[in-house]
Amino acid sequence: MEAKGYNLLAKHVIHTVGPQSEEPTILANCYRNSLQVLAGNQLLSIAFLCNAIGVHGYGNERAANMALDTVHCIFAGPTVKG
Repeated sequence: MEAKGYNLLAKHVIHTVGPQSEEPTILANCYRNSLQVLAGNQLLSIAFLCNAIGVHGYGNERAANMALDTVHCIFAGPTVKG
């Protein structure tokens, strides 16, 4: 979901909900779907928080690596469809 940034320095905020279990495919889809929203709205940059950390089973490093791996796979492959 994309929303206005209001008083943030960002003009837009893309919301995603991480998995409530230790399911790497679902977590990767959170990042993948956010990038599709980015492309679909013709936005040029994105910043990710570590999604699904703490009570959801992922540590900071593992969640960050999942984000990096997903972004790398998307940009190394065919273009993101908007």
